[in-house]
Amino acid sequence: MAEIKRPKRLNLKVAIGVPVTAAAVLIGVVVAHAVQMSHTANVMLQKAEGAYERGEKEDAIRFYTHYVNYQPKDYPAFSRLALLIADKTRRAGTNSLRIGS
Repeated sequence: MAEIKRPKRLNLKVAIGVPVTAAAVLIGVVVAHAVQMSHTANVMLQKAEGAYERGEKEDAIRFYTHYVNYQPKDYPAFSRLALLIADKTRRAGTNSLRIGS
């Protein structure tokens, strides 16, 4: 007697489970990334403000630069960075004039 072949059926558990699991993992990764970015930005801001208060302008510039890369619309921090860089440039310009004289 010949065997009757039945058509293969779609496994609904797998067909639904795999995309749902992939979406859940993707959402989890995106949320974790956003939380980590926010935390890193806050740490950079704290370090920048601490360095600025201690008078460590080079470190403050470095930390503010990292911070504004994470939070480019934080205009007060961006302004402080600009002022620090302007002060550094101004000091470098006066030092180079003294050496050349």
